This record gives sequence, C-alpha cells and structure tokens, in this order.
Amino acid sequence: MNKVFDRARQYADEARLAAELAHEATPMIDERFLSIGRRVIQASTNPFFSIIDEQKLTGDARPESVNHHLTLLQPNAHSTQEVSDQLAKVDLMLGAEAVELTQTFSEYASKHQIFERMKSSPDHKGEKFIVVSNHLELQDQGFTLGLWQKAGRLQGYDRLENHLTVVVGRLIGYYQLGDENVVDDILRKAGSVLKTFPAGGTEALTEDEQVLGLFRKICNHRTKDAFIELIDSREGRIICMAPSGEQDKLDTATGDVMMRRFGAGTSDMMVAASESGATIIPIFVDYQLGANIVKLLDPVEPGEIGNRADCDEVGRKIATAGTGARGEARVRYPSEKRFLHNVRYQEA
Repeated sequence: MNKVFDRARQYADEARLAAELAHEATPMIDERFLSIGRRVIQASTNPFFSIIDEQKLTGDARPESVNHHLTLLQPNAHSTQEVSDQLAKVDLMLGAEAVELTQTFSEYASKHQIFERMKSSPDHKGEKFIVVSNHLELQDQGFTLGLWQKAGRLQGYDRLENHLTVVVGRLIGYYQLGDENVVDDILRKAGSVLKTFPAGGTEALTEDEQVLGLFRKICNHRTKDAFIELIDSREGRIICMAPSGEQDKLDTATGDVMMRRFGAGTSDMMVAASESGATIIPIFVDYQLGANIVKLLDPVEPGEIGNRADCDEVGRKIATAGTGARGEARVRYPSEKRFLHNVRYQEA
C-alpha cells in the first residue's frame, strides 16, 4: 500500500511541476535544474562553466535560455561584429590550431559542396545535414558549431547563423562562461539552439528530482516537433547533435573511453531526418587547448538510416575513427596522455 501511495504522490508532484509550464515563472523547475547544475560543477575536477546567478531568474532579467516555454531559440546577433566577437573565443580556447581546424571543416564542406547544397530555390528546398559526434566534454557542440560558422566565412558565407542549429540539454541554459550566458550570449551568436532534456549524463535525475519526469516528456515531445519543422523547412541547415546527454567516460577496467550509445530519442530524430532527405555527417571530435582532433567521416546518404541499429553503426564508425585519430595524434602530441586511450562505442 505504501508503494502505491508513494507512486500516487510522485505522479501528483510531477503534474504540479509540469503545470508550471502554464505560467511565466517556473520556480520549482528552476530549483531542480540549479540543483542538478551545482551537482555537476561540484563533481568536476576542472569546471568549464559556472552556474547562473539565481537573481537573474526573476522578472525581466530572466534569460530566454531558461524560459521553458521556448524550445527553439533563434539566433540573436544584431551585427556581424557580434558574431565575430564570439567566434574569436573559438580561436582563444583552441589556440593556434583553430586555423587548422577551420581549414579541415572548410575542405570537407568544399569536397561535398555542403554550403552550396544548403541553398534553396523556387524549385527545391535547401538540403539538411545532421552532424552527429561523440561527446567528451560539455563544450564540444559549441566548438563544432563555431568551426562550421568559421568555415562558412572562409568560403564567403557570412550569415550562416541563420542556417546552423545546435541541439543542447536544457541544463546548459543555466550555465555561464564568465559573465556570459552560454546559450543566449554565446551559442546564439553562431546559430539557433534547440533545447532537449536527455535522460542521462549531466541531466540525469536523482531520486529527489524524479518529479521532473512528466516535464521531461513534455519538453522532449516539443523538441521532436521543432526538429521535424527544421527538417521540413525550405531553408538548408546544418544541425549539430551528440548521441545522448551522457558524456563519454574512461572505463578504468579496460582503459578505453566509452562513447555513449545513441539514445532512443536521438535515434528517432536521426531516422526521421534521414527518411526526410537529410544527410548524416558523422564526426569524431576531441577538443583541448593545444591538442585537438577533428575527424569528419564520409556522409551517410538520405534514406540509409532506418532504425536504431543503423544509428549504432554510425556510432561504431565514429568510435573507430576516434581510436585511429588518437593513434595518429600520439606521434604529434607524445606528452598528451589522453590519446593513449582508445575509443569504444557502448553497445546495447
């Protein structure tokens, strides 16, 4: 009887939190996201971000990044200079290799005519490209987004923020880099941001936070709807996403870095995109100041991803490419210990 009562109470609590979506403010939801964010930062040995000041969550100061009524946030740069200022952070954080990495993206785009194929015309829609990668660090997707933007500029496309989207967890909206909100002040200068709420990794829920379960279902339903709208739109687009909300971790027993499996929700979006004519671009990334790896793999043509097993095959190819790229990097960076670890895709 106690179990039945406890479950009924949890359902009631879940409904109460989800009901906050009917109001402008979401203090109970905020409280739990802040709790998750603090837990992640405290557990990190080298935290990249800080948590947002709670005073910024009330009134007119509340960022759109944590407005849970919004799912897709459009680019908000008012000038080309604003975009340039944020892209300069890519150069600062990746060091001298940022130029080489930009060239890698640019050469790949030229080889496959990605930017040209993204153009729409009265006769056809612009093509869509889904860039899926491993997920070693929270900031990975931001770097990839910035490098696509920089590669486009290198080829004369200077307003790509209107054709680039990055899919990130809602928790990222509560993070700051210095005094800047990671989503509103940084990512949205380079592209649009599609919010999701993954079930694992940094956004995994503790027992006390399980009351966000219904809220998560509502949010991710909206995420899928917004994703399909992007895929069906006339304008071409590059969408950057990772397998799941869980970062890749070192398995101390085997010495391998385990690339997390594509989640069910991510797989569903990849399948829907492929069946709707999108091209999947697998990529292995390993960003760190002074020692970076980017390995862009051959595109997966539209219609070739039809189920989760196909997504797993993409994941295995990314992990295999990562192991090979790290092997090559050991020669270039002999003192970089992380390149000693191979990468292995987490099987079902």
